Amino acid sequence: EAAPRMSRMPTRAPWPFRLLIRLYPEDFRRDFGRDVEREFAVSLIEAQGRRERLVAWRKALADALISIPREHWDTWVGWDGRSWDMGGVWNDVTRAIRSLGRSPGFAAVVVLTVGLGVGATATIFSVVHGVLLAPLPYPDSDRIVLVNEQMVATEQNVTLSYVNAQDWKKAQTSLEALALLRGGALTLTRSDGAEQLSALFVDGEYFDVLGARPAMGRVFGVDENTAPGGHPIAILTHGAWQRVFGGDPEVVGASVDLGGLPFTVIGVLEEDYRDPFPGANGTGNDVILPAMMAGQIDPRGDEVVRVRRWRTFSAIGKLRPGVTAEEAEADLRQIAARLEEVDPVNRGMSATVQPFVQATTQGLRGPVLTLMGGALVLLLIACFNVANLLMVRGAARRQELAVQLALGAGRSRLFRFLTLESLVLAAAGGALGILATSFALPSLLGLVPNQLPTTADVELSLPVLLAAMGVTLLAGVAFGLLPAARVSGGDLRGALSGSRSVGDPRGERVRNGLVLFEVATATILLASSALLIRSFQELSSADSGFTTENVMTFRVNLPPARYADDASMASAAEQLAERLEGLPGVTFAQPWGPGRPGLVFNFQTSIPDEMVVDQMGDAPLARRHHVLPGGVEDMGLTLLRGRMIQDTDVAEAPQVVVISESMANELWPGQDAIGRQYHSFQPPGAPLPRNRHWTVVGVVSDANHGGRVPIPGAITTSNDSYFPLAQRPERAFTMLVQTTQDPDMAPIREAVRRFDPSIPVFQVATIQDNFRQEEGTSRFAAQLMGAFGLAALLLSALGVYGVISFTVSQRTREIGLRAALGAEPGDTLGHFVRYGLKLAGAGVVLGALTAFGAAQGLQAVVPNVPDMDAVAVGIAGGLLVAVALLACLLPAVRATRIAPVIALKEE
Repeated sequence: EAAPRMSRMPTRAPWPFRLLIRLYPEDFRRDFGRDVEREFAVSLIEAQGRRERLVAWRKALADALISIPREHWDTWVGWDGRSWDMGGVWNDVTRAIRSLGRSPGFAAVVVLTVGLGVGATATIFSVVHGVLLAPLPYPDSDRIVLVNEQMVATEQNVTLSYVNAQDWKKAQTSLEALALLRGGALTLTRSDGAEQLSALFVDGEYFDVLGARPAMGRVFGVDENTAPGGHPIAILTHGAWQRVFGGDPEVVGASVDLGGLPFTVIGVLEEDYRDPFPGANGTGNDVILPAMMAGQIDPRGDEVVRVRRWRTFSAIGKLRPGVTAEEAEADLRQIAARLEEVDPVNRGMSATVQPFVQATTQGLRGPVLTLMGGALVLLLIACFNVANLLMVRGAARRQELAVQLALGAGRSRLFRFLTLESLVLAAAGGALGILATSFALPSLLGLVPNQLPTTADVELSLPVLLAAMGVTLLAGVAFGLLPAARVSGGDLRGALSGSRSVGDPRGERVRNGLVLFEVATATILLASSALLIRSFQELSSADSGFTTENVMTFRVNLPPARYADDASMASAAEQLAERLEGLPGVTFAQPWGPGRPGLVFNFQTSIPDEMVVDQMGDAPLARRHHVLPGGVEDMGLTLLRGRMIQDTDVAEAPQVVVISESMANELWPGQDAIGRQYHSFQPPGAPLPRNRHWTVVGVVSDANHGGRVPIPGAITTSNDSYFPLAQRPERAFTMLVQTTQDPDMAPIREAVRRFDPSIPVFQVATIQDNFRQEEGTSRFAAQLMGAFGLAALLLSALGVYGVISFTVSQRTREIGLRAALGAEPGDTLGHFVRYGLKLAGAGVVLGALTAFGAAQGLQAVVPNVPDMDAVAVGIAGGLLVAVALLACLLPAVRATRIAPVIALKEE
């Protein structure tokens, strides 16, 4: 029995271990190598987890290092049979370190330059890896997809009908699971007050898709999500369990008051569960409830899960093994086409399927990749700069290298020594860059907006460290090979004469070319930075069209148990506004629902009565706002025609609306919109409800309620409709409070508590704060690209200074002779300044020509970037020429102060 079992044992270990065995003595490898390899392979197979495999690798490495004979350090035989003089290599490394120690200023400049390039690259790559490359923290995360419905006519994604989704689940064959979900907020009421919880309504398959498991209790299944409003059970996330309930284990099985209804807590999720959705508080959800309970947060009640036309859910799914997102989308689109015949409300509707990581990073991918490109360009400039510095240093060491060559050192030995010197510098710079990244990353994350996915882990992880080490090695090779080849391969015999005036025209051309490309690359980076900064300034200074000064916003959620019908909700909003307007220093207080000014995602179809629309995708869309009389005026919108909302626009009165000028022009071009009527989409033949048909009584100025930063894939329109709150009340709305000075929330919170202690106050921020958060990604990209541009400017100045300074040192005798023959200091100064400015000018021209193409690349990945123009290029070129002039002046002025006698004596 042992023989067959041994025959099935692996005989080959992974290739890194086979490489490691090369460190063992030759006779040991010949006699026992196969046995050691087989033993290691078996130990990896028998390892029960990652920790045991790491222990096996660590033991193998320790054994190999202990067993290395001394002669292996001196001569190592590679796989190809060639012998490498390792003793000579180590000697060259120590010589390189001592040599650099004799030039501490030069070494410091190079190490700082490399550290700047590597640090910038590693820092941004940590963001790229954490946001775009790292797998999601879920089992088989590459198979998780986001599923939505889509209007075929406009290709706009919309939320999903619960009833349609049930038909999809029955008919689809491409997904292992399809989980429905909807975000919301519920008020937790306790004896000590009310607190708002971010809630997620899901069906039982949600836990299968994400692999979520309970730390205590259990999760609910499909059978506990069948009857609307019939399953009042809840699951807490670990964070909410700790924060809200103090980690009390007795909460499992207890009843809690959520939204005025008793819910039984059946479980607490594991601590390492990562909520993929930001929730109402932006950092994740607090409580997970059955999807059939979603009517608790919607004024339409249980209709949201029983009526096909209400599209209020999203969905995530897990692909079957071997199925692509495109194949799943084709499958669901076939089902959607069949559903068009089932109900006219589905006409013109289809389905979309996106990889989940792609869907959640859609707005970040462009800016983050742009920053990565900027960091790589900065690294390239650093390499150009260091290569030039090494060329200059090598030319200054020609006499030293010529002596070594004359004493018997071969050119290959000189090349190896110079290359190792570059690698030593790169290693020191890389270590500095990684150290800087470890300190800079936390500060950088403080600048990163809340738009980062909740699943992103931006940290100095092992992949980031390996990438930084790889970049360091490549940088060392990139900036070290050319100088080493030029210096070691040139004619060094003339240097033995001791003359410092020995010229090298070819080397000078190479140095000048490096400076030219360095300045050109810096011009591209600076022009791109100027373009992003200007784009952000235009974005942040854009007029929103409504009042923003000293306006505090906060969300209010009326408990269903106390405010069960439309009349009570409308009355509560009005009374709360009156209470807040009575506070000292308050100019106005207005409820504004369902969203907030400047960031509204609530749309409705708006179809003029004279227009016939057979499918929802062909209907015009408008944002909807529900306000009290005086609310539109308080927010600074101008009445253009007709009237504003009045006190007479009560629930029993005719349904009226005030619309924006853009909406009036789109629905009734060239006509007066006052008195016109429109309605929301209804399937052909369906009766038109009274509260879905409105008469236009006023037209007001446009406002940018879609936000100043466009969201990729979001609906874009300037159509806005303002409804009387009495006719369309909201349970959850935003309260706007303007004060005569900076708002103070303490008296506002107290006023809300006195009005009704069961009403929580949450998502508190000024409108300006909301704008700053919304513009966070653009600000982040502009600030970081601006920092890269300044670093490129500094490095370019250093490159120009190095070339001019070296040229002055090499032409000391010539300068002395010119001065002895009567040359004026101004002539010498002008000569070297012109020389440096010609280099910088040529680089600026080359970079300016290329910058226009770079702008097109930016526009392809970053929204709202304007075309490259003479302003951005002029700013970049002007800065570089000015800095180059300063860099030229320092060595040029030093040249004018060289006394002829001293210059000739030095020679």
